[in-house]
Amino acid sequence: MATLITVFYKYSGKERDKLTLSKGELRDLLSSEMGNILGKSQDKPALDKIFKDLDANKDGTVDFQEYITLVACITMVGTVGGREFGGGSFLCIKHPVRSFSGHSLSPIFLHFLLAVNSSNTMSQIYQGMALLIAAFHKYSGKEGDKTTLSKGELKDLLNAELGDILGKAENQSQVDNIFKDLDANKDGTVDFQEYVTLVACLTVLCNDFFKK
Repeated sequence: MATLITVFYKYSGKERDKLTLSKGELRDLLSSEMGNILGKSQDKPALDKIFKDLDANKDGTVDFQEYITLVACITMVGTVGGREFGGGSFLCIKHPVRSFSGHSLSPIFLHFLLAVNSSNTMSQIYQGMALLIAAFHKYSGKEGDKTTLSKGELKDLLNAELGDILGKAENQSQVDNIFKDLDANKDGTVDFQEYVTLVACLTVLCNDFFKK
């Protein structure tokens, strides 16, 4: 989470408000941190489309929550079909993906988002996403389905990976409440998208705390 926050502030504020990204700052972030999303030509229509889709409140900037929406969506769809980042390939998504904050991203937008960096060196932001994926699969599948977290697996993940932020989830009612809130589709497990929702929300809260 700290990596994702650091990357945002690495590019924000160069043109104006430190708490938001202008279109130019977003272009620099995408080009440097997310490989060839815009292509070698720095395609302006592609950038315009990405900026328009991200700017949910239509204020002409991309704030931290809108940026985290982007990262969350790429992380979620980046694991489709069991394929991971770094392969230098396109992943094809036919349907929009709805993020934790209610964004509905078009297939065209996702096409640009999933142009994975063909370089062997992963940027900071890709490293952060890869760590989120690795943490999930470190705990999933011990009790059942490899693609979901049971309540016990979620408890182990919360204690080991997020204990410094959430505190140790030793109280069973505590775990029950977190699990209930995360399990959006009420299937008795926490899938990867529901897990990323948690991490994304915590990242936004951490950013809000440190910017005060």
